[in-house]
Amino acid sequence: MKILCLLITLAALFCAGCSSSVADSIGKDVEDTLSNTQHAKNRYVQMVKNGHPNEYPNRTYEQAFSNFFAQSQWKYFKSDDQQDVVEFTGDCTYQDVPVKARIQFVVDEKASTFETTYLAFNEVPQNRLVLSALLEKAFTEPLKK
Repeated sequence: MKILCLLITLAALFCAGCSSSVADSIGKDVEDTLSNTQHAKNRYVQMVKNGHPNEYPNRTYEQAFSNFFAQSQWKYFKSDDQQDVVEFTGDCTYQDVPVKARIQFVVDEKASTFETTYLAFNEVPQNRLVLSALLEKAFTEPLKK
């Protein structure tokens, strides 16, 4: 709890002179880091991390994403329409620009399945084509040793 208070205090002090968009971004980063620790053992997070697309049965999302993205973080939340959502954030490069990717998966616990439903770069939503291309790139990237 002390670490949480310290992080929030530091973020508030740091953001005092920042623009609101920079402050929002820093606040989201702190939230993502805290959620990653809190949700690491969540069953929905584990389901997605240990799952894989049909096209790549030999590589899990966790393996592909930790290989492709920097600062990988996972969290679970219940959406406004009561869907179970697992959210991944990680840093990568898009069109030669460093970005924070935010990918969301909607989990169907009864069917034991999930679907990738959302992608944003630096909080700017992207279309399904960009999402598909990013996933393809992440899963075909050679594994680092």
